[in-house]
Amino acid sequence: MFYPVNCTELKLLSHQLAKKIKQTENNFNVIVAIARGGLSVANLLSYILDLPVTTISVSTYTGMKKQNTPHIEYGAAKEVEGCNVLLVDDVADSGETLSFCQNYLKKHKVASLSLATLFYKPSSTVKPDFFVKQTKDWVVFPYEFPEMTNIYHEMKSTDTTKAEQLKQALLKLKLPQQITEGKL
Repeated sequence: MFYPVNCTELKLLSHQLAKKIKQTENNFNVIVAIARGGLSVANLLSYILDLPVTTISVSTYTGMKKQNTPHIEYGAAKEVEGCNVLLVDDVADSGETLSFCQNYLKKHKVASLSLATLFYKPSSTVKPDFFVKQTKDWVVFPYEFPEMTNIYHEMKSTDTTKAEQLKQALLKLKLPQQITEGKL
């Protein structure tokens, strides 16, 4: 149900992703991070691959609830025209965000575009060019704990089993119990 990723695993997976990217003949000029989930991964890849990062902010989810259609909140357009772009997110979930961002960047005349995520879900409509792990679970990253803690507290009254599973995933991230109990 939930796949918790701690900070150490996040770094390890990012290094594995960078290794896969380095093994190709791609000459990327820039990483475009999909905010917010792709920011941490893109930052690590930027250091490992020695590439600059710009961002595109897309809203697709509110908590664990999917919105009807993704929309651009902020976008990097002129910086990427004519560039070989590596588009980065943490998870290829439904594929909608990646597809939406692909189309957005293509409209801004990028020279080439490749997709990279740490996780790929087989139900995604888009398969990244580079990914490290495949899963069907909801991936919980260490940087999501404020949002996931709020979701946990909302879930306690509607689905105690799922709430307990989420709490255990949060505890596996080695968060202080006061956080999952909402005492901080």
